[in-house]
Amino acid sequence: MNLAQIINVVTNVDTSVILGYFEETNNDIDLKNHIIEQIKKSKFKKYADLNIRFARRLGWYAFVRILKPQVIIETGVDKGLGSVLLWPPY
Repeated sequence: MNLAQIINVVTNVDTSVILGYFEETNNDIDLKNHIIEQIKKSKFKKYADLNIRFARRLGWYAFVRILKPQVIIETGVDKGLGSVLLWPPY
């Protein structure tokens, strides 16, 4: 809720809309299953967690949904959850 309120202050978009974006990602079972299947196939599977938690990436996702930028540049990629979440279509 705090993250949604911060995004509300910055973007002037209703908190309920922002929370809806959070729910989109948290309830996307197909996306989570896709990520888990890719982790299981990966040579790095022993380093990855099968519990998919988007955490602060939910904020990134909400900003992208609200602002609809033409280009997104992600830095500091670790396991790629942010990239998967932000990949179009958003």
